[in-house]
Amino acid sequence: MVLSPGENQSQEELLKKVESTIVDIQSRLPTNAYRFNVHADPTQGRIQLQCMGKATHSSKPEQGHNALWPIALIAEQLSLNPSPQTQILKVISAYFVNDLRGKSLGVAYESPTMGHLVSSANVLRTTDKGVQLSVNMRRPNGKTPQEFQTLLTAALATIQSEVSPSIQTPGKPYVGKVHLANLDNGMVPLLQRIYAETTGDTQSKPHSVRGGTYAKLFPGAVDFGPSKPGDEYRGHSPNEYIRLDTLAELTEMLYEAMVELMKKSTQS
Repeated sequence: MVLSPGENQSQEELLKKVESTIVDIQSRLPTNAYRFNVHADPTQGRIQLQCMGKATHSSKPEQGHNALWPIALIAEQLSLNPSPQTQILKVISAYFVNDLRGKSLGVAYESPTMGHLVSSANVLRTTDKGVQLSVNMRRPNGKTPQEFQTLLTAALATIQSEVSPSIQTPGKPYVGKVHLANLDNGMVPLLQRIYAETTGDTQSKPHSVRGGTYAKLFPGAVDFGPSKPGDEYRGHSPNEYIRLDTLAELTEMLYEAMVELMKKSTQS
C-alpha cells in the first residue's frame, strides 16, 4: 500500500502514524504472524507499506496468514481519503478479518457431515476497470445452489448499504454443487482397511475436504490420499512437496487398492 501525506501533514508525521498503527493492530491479529516493511520515499514524498503473511491453499485458510487483513486494518485506522481502494479495504476489514466462516456476511452455515462454510478474501487487484476483490468460499452440504445464491445476493446488498452502492459483482458468482460420497459404498470400507493395514492408524475416519474433486465426475468414486491426518497440507502452497516416506506409503496403498478393486471387478 502506497500512501501520500494528507493536507498539512509531513512525510515524517505520516511515517510515525503508520508505524504506530502497525503496533496498534497487532493485538487484533495472531502473534508474530506477519512481517512489515515500511519505506519512506523522499523523492516522491510517499510511504510504502508492505505486509507479508503466509500463503496456503485457499481451502485451508486457517493454516495461513492473509496479508490483506493487516493492510485493511491499517487503512481503516489511518482514515484515508475515499477511493475505490479504500472502499474495498473497508469491505475486507468489516466482513473478512478474523472471520473465515462468513458470519459477518450472513452466509455462514454448517453440516454435521462436512463441517462449516469457509469464506476468504484472497486476491485484491487494481485494474483499468477499477478495483477487484476475489472471494473464495467452500460450502458444505445442506443448501442448494439456489439457496446459497440467495445468501450471496443478500450479502452484496448489505455491503452496498453499509459501504458503497458502487460495489458490484462482475456477473453472477459461480456456485458449484456439493459432492458428498456415500460412506456405505463398498469402496470406502475397503480403502479404510487398506489405509489402516498400511499405516497402522486404526483411529482415523473418513472426512470431507474443501477442495474440488474429480470424484464427482464418476458415480461411486471417492478421494483417497495423498495427505495424512496430522500432516500439514502443502497442496498449491509455496515449495509444495511430499515426503518420500509418505510417497512410498501412498504408492503401496494405491497399489493394494487397485488389486482389491480388480478382484471385485473380476468377480462381478
